[in-house]
Amino acid sequence: MNKDFIKVIYDKAHDENLYTEEMKKEYTEEIAEIIEKLNITDKDSDIVKIDKINNYIKDNISIRDNYFHALDGDVEFDRREMLYRTGYAALIKGEAMCAGFTEATRSLLEAVNVKTHTLITKLPGKNKQLLHYVCVCETSEGNKIVDPERQGSCERKGFDFQRYLDGMIFIVPEDNFNKNKVGKTGVGPKALEYLKEPYSIFKEGLGGVDELVDIMNEKEIEYVQGY
Repeated sequence: MNKDFIKVIYDKAHDENLYTEEMKKEYTEEIAEIIEKLNITDKDSDIVKIDKINNYIKDNISIRDNYFHALDGDVEFDRREMLYRTGYAALIKGEAMCAGFTEATRSLLEAVNVKTHTLITKLPGKNKQLLHYVCVCETSEGNKIVDPERQGSCERKGFDFQRYLDGMIFIVPEDNFNKNKVGKTGVGPKALEYLKEPYSIFKEGLGGVDELVDIMNEKEIEYVQGY
């Protein structure tokens, strides 16, 4: 197992400060157990690894409904709910928001040597105003969007998942997105408002993902040292 996967929690779209050292240790142990359970080996292709991990996340993790409840009304957001934006909550507590789904998916994939990035998106539909997290994988067969949370939702509703993905607007997250944009509100800016920001780099549909991955690689994202 590639223990360098822990760099994912230091990504600019996530927040390492939501972890204690003990949580990092538990998370690492859980990652190792899941990889062994899924019987992932170096002989597996990237696509096989992605399928195994995507299906595991999709079948075993639930959306954190209480997070949405914490956003209701005029009361101050309960910061304890921020835990559910982590891969730790997804894999150990079995509940997470999309950020946690993505962090867990990326952590597992990086642990088996599949290179990944985090993109944020505007979901299809005028009523979808919250920004959404997805994982993008670099494979020998091209870049692949992995979103077990939305895939599971589409399957339950009988929607075409690939068509749903193609209706997304994909965005490169800015530096410290989770820390600076999610902030005390727990939700961050509305999707359409964020797209209007002069620094927003985005593409509509799956056809634009390759260019966004190239941009992220060209910027040579530097992770915080010390993980």
